[in-house]
Amino acid sequence: MSAHPLPGSAGRKRRDKMLLPMAPAKYLAALGRFVHAFSWVEDHVAILLWITADVQQPTAQALLSGVKIEQAISLLGRVMDAREISGPDREALEEALRQVSLINKVRNEILHFGAKAQQDGRLVISNQRTAHINSRLREVTISPETLADMTYDLDAIWVRLHVYGWRLRSDHFDFSQSAGHAERLERPWRYRPPQQAASTRKTQKTPPAQQLPPPTSGG
Repeated sequence: MSAHPLPGSAGRKRRDKMLLPMAPAKYLAALGRFVHAFSWVEDHVAILLWITADVQQPTAQALLSGVKIEQAISLLGRVMDAREISGPDREALEEALRQVSLINKVRNEILHFGAKAQQDGRLVISNQRTAHINSRLREVTISPETLADMTYDLDAIWVRLHVYGWRLRSDHFDFSQSAGHAERLERPWRYRPPQQAASTRKTQKTPPAQQLPPPTSGG
């Protein structure tokens, strides 16, 4: 007796072919690593807020469960002010959180607007659909290399958050000296937003233009 396909199976096979435009596999792999790394950092910012505020986990879960990462960063700063926390540890933490904010802006644009292929092969993220005036229009070229740079930074940021949280809870163990942590604490950031690079070039000092000598009267 010959086997017959199940009803509807042929239709399902035809529908398996993706109609949604897909970015190159290299980009999608880099995007997956980036999103995974960001989720770890986002979770640890929330935990660090609980620790810094000295709130027990059940209470923190009730009060802070819906707090987004930018709001958590803002609240963390307010709590550190209220507790008069200062010094090199706070400065290092705030530097890391500033980098998180820059990366979070790109993350939001990737997830909300998506990367669209251009005729020249670039992948571009644009808020053209939501920008109500031209001055608000933002277009950013994204690539696997950009995602790798942000993922690299997120790895170092996670270590900084972890070290700061540990030091708040214990003075008896320097977690920063654990294997792999010391090097990450010294890493310079790889990701720089394009507009920041442009503004840096504008602010570089250039030699003044050579002045022409005043005209002389003919004689």
